[in-house]
Amino acid sequence: STVARVNANRSYKIFEQLFYAILDECRSVIPSRTFSFENPLYSLDSTTISLCLNLCDWAVYRHAKGAVKMHTLLNNRTNIPELVNVSTGNVADIVAAKKMSISIPQGSILVFDRGYLDYTWWNKLNADGIFFVTRPKKTSLFVVSGEYKTPSGKILADEKIWLGDILKMHYPQEMRRLKYLNDDKEVYEYVTNNFTLSGEE
Repeated sequence: STVARVNANRSYKIFEQLFYAILDECRSVIPSRTFSFENPLYSLDSTTISLCLNLCDWAVYRHAKGAVKMHTLLNNRTNIPELVNVSTGNVADIVAAKKMSISIPQGSILVFDRGYLDYTWWNKLNADGIFFVTRPKKTSLFVVSGEYKTPSGKILADEKIWLGDILKMHYPQEMRRLKYLNDDKEVYEYVTNNFTLSGEE
């Protein structure tokens, strides 16, 4: 409680600057993982951390539950989180993502789940030269415009697609959809703006 009282009057910039100083140090000593492609690879996701609502009455999440969310941009080559934003537990993932200052190099691949479905945001990533890989919701409306590559092995389909009808105005470019069969015979569907990597990658 003593530390909490002191921190209440301490600028967050102290911790922000310390974080980036430690991040720079970690980048210089941690070896980078290798992949079959050269693109920088990042993951964006959130973690919900439960809190006692009696002690943290500002962290209302659902009814009598308290929580905060930690929104994290992870560099998959180094396994180091490069950006961490904390919000109240009821902030949607895509709302937090659109407020985050995601400054990653052009040509990077950003992987995220269905919680980040926002075609306008996808379009901004594409315009910024960032590739994305995600899984679409079952309700997503796509129009198949042709086959990108002939399916083989675990790749059941590799298609060129467009958003359907009025949604096309939010993302007016062609995308790629892949259907993948994993070792447990489960079919996964992915959508990406990357037309360079192989389906397996």
